[in-house]
Order: sequence, then C-alpha cells, then structure tokens
Amino acid sequence: MRECEEVVVSELQVRALGPGWEHPIEDRKSDQPNQLQKRHNALRAGHARLWLLLDLCGGGELSKRTRQGKKQVLMIFKPGDLLGAAELLADKTRYKAYAKALEDTQTILINKAEFLELMRRHSAFALGVSQRLARYALAYQRRLTDICYKGVRDRLTALLLELGRKYGVKKKNGVLIDVRLTNEELAGMIGSTPETVSLALGSLKRRGLIERDQHKVVLLNEGG
Repeated sequence: MRECEEVVVSELQVRALGPGWEHPIEDRKSDQPNQLQKRHNALRAGHARLWLLLDLCGGGELSKRTRQGKKQVLMIFKPGDLLGAAELLADKTRYKAYAKALEDTQTILINKAEFLELMRRHSAFALGVSQRLARYALAYQRRLTDICYKGVRDRLTALLLELGRKYGVKKKNGVLIDVRLTNEELAGMIGSTPETVSLALGSLKRRGLIERDQHKVVLLNEGG
C-alpha cells in the first residue's frame, strides 16, 4: 500500500493530527489499522454498528443519496480527518452517509465505547475532535450559502480554493489539489451536474486559472 506500510502508526498520528493526539490513540484497545483498497467502502449508510473512522493515509469521499437518488458529496477526506464522530456524539444508531476510498487508504476504527472513554480521559483529544467538527460544520454552511446565492462557476471556484487550502501541495506553477476528483464528484459537492461542471472547468482553464491532469487540478499562479 505505497508509503502507508512504511510508517509507524504513532508517527502517522503525529504528522496527521499534530501534537497531543498520539498518546490517546495509542491507548485504544483495537488492533492494527484497517486497510482499504481504492473504491472500497469505509462506512455504509444505514449500518447499525457505529465507529469513529480516523484517516491515516490515502483518502476518499463522504457521500449520501438524496430521495431522488442523486449523489451528494459531503466532503473529501484526507489524512487527519474524522468520520462518524457526529453520529457517535449525537447518540445516533445508524450512519446517514457512506464513505468510499478514492485511493488506497489506511484508517483506524474506534468503537463508541473507546471513543467516549478517550474523550473523557484526554482533554486535548476532546478539543481536537470538537475543533474538527466545528470546521466541518462551517464548511457545510459556506457551501450551502454558495449553492443558494452563487452560479455554478463561482461555486466551483470557491470549492477549488477550499480544497486547495486543505489538500494543496505547492508546485512551481501553482497549487496542486492532491486528490483525484471526477466531474461527478465535483458536481455532487456544489449541487450541479457533471456536464455543467465540465463546462465550468473548461472556462476556468481557458482563462488560465487552472490546469487539469488525470482528475487532479492545479490552481495556477497569477500569470500562469
């Protein structure tokens, strides 16, 4: 699984989550990290056994289906992201969304009892979880506002800038959004269609604002 197998879990924790997280995670009773191949599901909507999923390496998408059967992408997750924490804290009995790996991914699964015990015993862990949930909520609010008041190109631009801040890797010509995103996935995040997203991406490319190669986007520096 590429570099995932070459890094000790505690070291991954330090890099992904920052100081203060490594000791609580090492206190957990569960065994080795869970490995997921590309396109495999990490969490399933309607599943009755709830876990906290902590992404160590790789990444994927958290999505749900509307009543009309349309796919809605809630977030793209990468190392350091938490999935399922809101359901556990709200005492829900089933997931409302599903998570799918977009690349080979390594995760830690923490059951509800362990998660709540970690929250009680480690204030740094509890604060970190709270901060992440707050950031997710603010991101959802921004996206909802964009859907209500902005056109597709402006919504797509705002999304790409957000993804660039979260997953960007600096390159000579700009910032690479280091996650593979199809037009369908981008459309699901901004409430549009793949065809309309394709047109909007083409417009941004013609204006010299982005480049795209194999489903990865580069936000170009001013002047190209």
